[in-house]
Amino acid sequence: MFAIPNGGKRHPGVGKKLKAEGLKAGVPDIFLPVPNAVQHGLFIEMKIGYSKPRKDQRKWLSDLWLQGYGVAVCYGAEHAKAVIADYLQGVGIRQQEVSVK
Repeated sequence: MFAIPNGGKRHPGVGKKLKAEGLKAGVPDIFLPVPNAVQHGLFIEMKIGYSKPRKDQRKWLSDLWLQGYGVAVCYGAEHAKAVIADYLQGVGIRQQEVSVK
C-alpha cells in the first residue's frame, strides 16, 4: 500500500515540474495494489471532518470503480483501517460518494 502525494501546498515551480512528470489532479490519496476475489485493488480518498470529494476526485473514483477497482472515501484512520480490513477479507467495496455531479 502506498500514498499518492498529489495534495498539499507547493512552490509553483515544483508544481509545474510535477505536472510535467505526470501528476494528475484528483487522483485518490492511497492505493492498495492487491486484488481480492472481487476487485483489482483499492483506492482510498481521505477526508477530514465534513469535507467532500471535489468534482475531479469524484471523477477519478467513478472511473476507477468502472474499471473494477474498489474505491472509498474515508474519514479518518480508523475508517480507512476498517475499509482496508474488509477489502483484504475479500469483501467487495461498494461505490461510495463517487457520482460525478
